[in-house]
Amino acid sequence: MIEINDRPIDTGQLVRQVSAPAAGAVVLFLGTAREVTGGRRTESLDYEAYGEMAREKLQGLEEEARRRWPIVGCGIVHRVGHLEIGAVSVAVAVRVSPAVSVSRFVATPMTAARSPAGMSATVAKSMSLGSVKQAQG
Repeated sequence: MIEINDRPIDTGQLVRQVSAPAAGAVVLFLGTAREVTGGRRTESLDYEAYGEMAREKLQGLEEEARRRWPIVGCGIVHRVGHLEIGAVSVAVAVRVSPAVSVSRFVATPMTAARSPAGMSATVAKSMSLGSVKQAQG
């Protein structure tokens, strides 16, 4: 199951969609909008994706994972649009015996250059991370 949309991700529904009695574990990876981008405090993130191309990339990741592991269920949801700090931007749920390995395999490229969604950050103009650390420390 692969989904790309602009709504908050329902992680409970995602876990239910991959659940099956054939495997004993579900691993859920959540990527969230982070507070620091390039050493500067982030106010929000905006994700954009070309729907079909992004879906094909995610499908390719799932297919490769299925070749490597005996996956019983896999669900990948990527959110696009404007996200406030802490909002879930990506969720990967995997139902398989080596669930942690599969989840890591699928999630890692999504947080790196192979991500199917482009992201732009709105950063605070007045303070760098160095200034934040000095002010707090």
